[in-house]
Amino acid sequence: MLAQLRHPNLPRVTDYFLEGGRQYFVMEFIEGEDLDEIVFRKGQLSWQETEKLLQGVFEAVAYLHRQTPPIIHRDIKPSNIKITP
Repeated sequence: MLAQLRHPNLPRVTDYFLEGGRQYFVMEFIEGEDLDEIVFRKGQLSWQETEKLLQGVFEAVAYLHRQTPPIIHRDIKPSNIKITP
């Protein structure tokens, strides 16, 4: 199901495999800095900067929720959000 998703703010899933009882996804590499690194480097961000950086996340989550059945991302956190150059 994840390999069929197409959205500019989501990495493409190209494959998956099981190893040692764990499941792994092979995903497109996204160049950039993750939000956790940005906050560590810059310190607290203003509301305006935060809203601008997260707009793509809002759009991607809305896209996921419109799928049938809806897809719920259960690990949204700063280290999983890439800000591209």
